[in-house]
Amino acid sequence: MDGLIPAMIAFPTVVFTILLGLVAIYWTTVIVAGLDVDILDLDASVDANASETLTALGLRGVPVTVWLSFFVLIAWVALLLASVFVGPFLQAVTGSLVSSTLIAVAGMTLSAVLTSFAVRPVRRLFTAPVGPKNLALVGKVCTITTMRVDGGFGQAEIADGGAGLLVQVRAAEPNNLTRGSHALVFEYDNDEGVYHITEVEHGPDLRAMERRLESSQ
Repeated sequence: MDGLIPAMIAFPTVVFTILLGLVAIYWTTVIVAGLDVDILDLDASVDANASETLTALGLRGVPVTVWLSFFVLIAWVALLLASVFVGPFLQAVTGSLVSSTLIAVAGMTLSAVLTSFAVRPVRRLFTAPVGPKNLALVGKVCTITTMRVDGGFGQAEIADGGAGLLVQVRAAEPNNLTRGSHALVFEYDNDEGVYHITEVEHGPDLRAMERRLESSQ
């Protein structure tokens, strides 16, 4: 116990001690005020590269505030224990700065992996039901707005008679889709909140396919 308190306020654990305090304040405010867990709307600020990373870790579909809280808590525990039990031996071999850096990198890496597993049971709590609007877009032609589309990244615009809808799309198979390409939406993934698309070579054929699908619904 004597070594825990100094470790909590020493680098690198002190960074996550502060973050853990902010997390505690945030969740206390959410519970007391009855606010939504995603009140900060941090998902909107996630860029394309970060989105790919989240998908790879299985964090998509869970509010940022939720998985980030898991990450901070797990990282804090990992860094604290490593600083107390491994830090003294590692510091004697590598020095203070290198030791702290190695512990920080290892602790955050471990936390990212464990967070990926920890959020899986709670993802279904934040999965929205498949609405008619989502299903109505299946069978539509979309225009790619990103430079590529693959199994973990892609955006496209679907005409809705107005300004157009910007949606997340995925293509499991290798393709030549790029900005300005047209593709056909054939499925909506409710768990991930993305549309699966397929590449079709000719625009006119694609539009004809869309009309046939609409007439068959």
